[in-house]
Amino acid sequence: MTARFRVEDLEALCRRAAWSWDQWAVEARVNRRTFDRIRNKGNRPRGDTVLALVDALKRKNPKEFADLSGSALGPRGRRRGRTSPSRRCPGCAPGRRVRRPRCGPRQPLPPLGPAVPPAFIGRTGLLRELERAALEGFGLSLVGERRMGKTSLLCTWAGRAAELGYTVRLLSGQGPERLGHREFTAAVIAGPAVDAGAGSGLAAAEQCALPESPDGAADRLADWCRGTRAASGGRRPILLLDEADTFLVRCERDFLVRLRGLLTERELSLAVATGRTLPALYAEQGRTSPFANALQLRRVALLDEASARGLIARGADRWQDDDPDWLLDWAGTQAFYLSLLARGLYDARGDGEPRERVLDHFRDEAVNQQFAPWWAALDDGARTALRRAAAGESVDGAEWRERGLLTQDNRPFARVLTQWLNETH
Repeated sequence: MTARFRVEDLEALCRRAAWSWDQWAVEARVNRRTFDRIRNKGNRPRGDTVLALVDALKRKNPKEFADLSGSALGPRGRRRGRTSPSRRCPGCAPGRRVRRPRCGPRQPLPPLGPAVPPAFIGRTGLLRELERAALEGFGLSLVGERRMGKTSLLCTWAGRAAELGYTVRLLSGQGPERLGHREFTAAVIAGPAVDAGAGSGLAAAEQCALPESPDGAADRLADWCRGTRAASGGRRPILLLDEADTFLVRCERDFLVRLRGLLTERELSLAVATGRTLPALYAEQGRTSPFANALQLRRVALLDEASARGLIARGADRWQDDDPDWLLDWAGTQAFYLSLLARGLYDARGDGEPRERVLDHFRDEAVNQQFAPWWAALDDGARTALRRAAAGESVDGAEWRERGLLTQDNRPFARVLTQWLNETH
């Protein structure tokens, strides 16, 4: 008997990913009105919509959703216009229909959401550091500006570490685990099998019967680490916390001190990704970091030029002679903006649209959607350095180069940014 499509299955997957409906639609790049019809009216999603929704979940957490397929959403709706009764294959039996060809080849450029292999490119040094942290049992503080690629890096490492036989927990500062020590410990112990969104992070904690106190929860976490290590031939479990700023600020200090203790005892490997360094993050709260010097700082900044050109080369079948240099001029080697512009140009070349129209769309997206929240999160020193660099003034750019705000020759990382700064700031 064929399983029918149920909105409840969709809701369960949304909770499991700790996403809102809006966020899932954005990550899957599914038209919001289409998504609302599926959710509110129970319309069966088309095949391509199902694939987009499933792909978004796999990018979110490659390990947890590795076995997920379109069948998890029930039967797919029929896509109109995919076949034509008037088209017959001359070499086939009478009456056999022929599928219409797809509109074009699959987009070869990396997605705008988190990129995992084979879409992921570059960052070999950071991946090597993460692997060494797992082998030797130390921690990393991964610091990068907004849209710099921290999530892609952690997702890629999570998949690779799982293939190497490690027990991996990829947690998000946007999920229930951000709420405190009990929710965090519940997410680690229960692992991917727990539907953390079934009620709340507290419900997951109750399911694991966790103690209320930070020390009690830390004891349970320590037992889990030791048990996991013993069961996996001595491999330390790996905890990866993405967008960790909120969790680190609101979590009880005693629990974080105990977490540092587990790291010092080499019972686990820990990597946290934040927008600012931990000392700066805690200084804003009038506190000092509970991790002291237990986490080694590593910057997630611009791609190296070889990796950026490797990304561009994926669309080489449609590029004209000066397209690669044009892409680097306007988007620089910043992974998100380069992917955004390259994807737009690739589609435009296939549709015969002019490059100028692509640039207009790119500017509109960068200026109206991306730059404002990014600029608001920058500190005053970074803003001043960027304004001066955009105006052609001399800048002592060592810190800003490390953060990926300036290039090696002390210019803003992309021409679109320089233009925006000169026009508005």
